[in-house]
Amino acid sequence: MPLLLSQDDLRPLIERSELLAGAFEAIEAAVLQHQRGESGRAGIVIHPLDAEHSVILYSTSSTEGMSVRAYPNVGFVQDVPDSHVWLLFDGRTGGLLAVLACDELNALRTAVPAGLAARYLAPSGARSLCMLGTGRQARAQIRTILHGVPSIERVLVWSPTRTHCVSYASEMHKALSIDVYAADTCREAVEQADIVCSAGQVRDRPAFDGKWVRPGALIISLTRGSQPVLDARIVLPALKRPEPLTPTRPEPGSGEGHQQEPLGLADIIQGVAKAREHDGQTVLFDLAAMYGWDTPMMRWAYEWASKNDIGIRFSLTSEQAGLFCAWPKI
Repeated sequence: MPLLLSQDDLRPLIERSELLAGAFEAIEAAVLQHQRGESGRAGIVIHPLDAEHSVILYSTSSTEGMSVRAYPNVGFVQDVPDSHVWLLFDGRTGGLLAVLACDELNALRTAVPAGLAARYLAPSGARSLCMLGTGRQARAQIRTILHGVPSIERVLVWSPTRTHCVSYASEMHKALSIDVYAADTCREAVEQADIVCSAGQVRDRPAFDGKWVRPGALIISLTRGSQPVLDARIVLPALKRPEPLTPTRPEPGSGEGHQQEPLGLADIIQGVAKAREHDGQTVLFDLAAMYGWDTPMMRWAYEWASKNDIGIRFSLTSEQAGLFCAWPKI
């Protein structure tokens, strides 16, 4: 029977850092699967509701299963209840496995690949993290990066709104028991960091000046808000991404605008390539593109909930009629 998982059911996956190990394992397996060209297919469909409102359907499929993520696009007030939904289907039978709230879990869908990358790409002995942004994504990113790089001792946060910086610093300090400082300027935060994560909304301009980045640092870009850094090693989650089901706009995240050919994270995980050609080389991990993280993240959440008897089991098929209803002959 399928499993119904609400936002409250899934909240421990957001708040309990020790549970992230399973998510890291799922995404690392997916990265290697992508590298082998087994990432399946993905599609994005934007459904207009009227002149100002639309809903996005994002689907991924492979031999392991299929998932559909539905969420409001433009024109809606943020955080509309029951508006971010995931559907997980079994790869063997095609049957529905779970309906999940993805309000908060969706942020982890991007944050776990970033945390995994930090584990393999951070400079040796990294002690400081710069977080550019203070929203939901920045809250997920700090958790996964700290999980991936436990040597980090302090976090510097910056966003254009000072009150947001102070509030974020206080909240994350209490939640994660780590020193979090609200930087006075973006430059101050970037210059002092071994890892720079650009997690805020940036439009039509870089989030920071590449000249501010210290030699050997890791930059994690989620929004294409990172200015190219001279001599930076470009690493992508995978050089092979899911095959698009329908034509899409040109995707970011393929190393455009940089001087070097990008590497795939799988090559570094497997020891085929090194993250840096020399210790002082900056690494840019570019995550802003379409990948097949949805299904493994849903599988992780579904298996955790099933193991711990969390959620509500339900059936959409009538037990009396069997698998298919016996319609009377006319």
